[in-house]
Amino acid sequence: MECVIPAQGQRCFLLLVMLKWLQEVTRFALPSFTSPTLFLPWKRELPRSSLQVTIQEHHPTAMKTTPTSVINLPPEITLEIADWLPPDAILSLKLTHRSFNEILHLAPRLKGKSHSECAHLAIRTYLARPVPNPSHLRCIYCKHVYPLSLFKSSSSPACKPTSLTDDYQPTDVVELPQRLCAWHVGRLATIVHTKCGGRNEWISHMDIMCMHCGDIQGRKKCGCKCDSCAYHPVRTYTRYLDNDKECREFVFWREPSSVDVQGRLMVRETCNDSSK
Repeated sequence: MECVIPAQGQRCFLLLVMLKWLQEVTRFALPSFTSPTLFLPWKRELPRSSLQVTIQEHHPTAMKTTPTSVINLPPEITLEIADWLPPDAILSLKLTHRSFNEILHLAPRLKGKSHSECAHLAIRTYLARPVPNPSHLRCIYCKHVYPLSLFKSSSSPACKPTSLTDDYQPTDVVELPQRLCAWHVGRLATIVHTKCGGRNEWISHMDIMCMHCGDIQGRKKCGCKCDSCAYHPVRTYTRYLDNDKECREFVFWREPSSVDVQGRLMVRETCNDSSK
């Protein structure tokens, strides 16, 4: 079960303030020479196993403390945090632990309020009966349901499968975020035209993709206000092109390598031969 908690600055700041208050009222503050550091997951989607905020303190070895869990927070603080969450995130939080299910009441928060289509879809997904070995998944971006094989990039027209044998199993040619279908591989690659004699190469780096509109934040900041769709880290690919002959089309593929089990990532380009 995933816990979807929007990672907005105000909410993280509120959680920091509340944890500091909890430290004061429960009288477990450490000496002034210690330096507390709070580590919070930055992603909007948190797996159930990550639903724990751990405060790591640097203190003498003779002093030992027990990590503080979100589950151990007073109900008042849990309710304050829930006031910042959309309904589908509250439902997701309720499904992660019995204590959250008892403290948080969803019905009063839904009464008299309108919710987005994304929120309705998320709620239906959380309430659906779990399937032990699903054969299909819903794409986190386009919201369509596809067979599991379509969640491997080798199923994309922009990628060439590494093997065509009878026992071939779909693999990732390029990295895809979890639950993003192969039809969106093209969104991860872009061509940037430079002046003649300028930069002419492929590069790859990590970026963030909005799963509501599909925009890569390093290329274009989106203005989505949807609290139900997350931002996911993605590996993007950029082709800097200084001419009009190369890279008319491109396909990703993996070259076998003794160093890397998956093989070395390569790009095959279709060029325009102007001499013909």
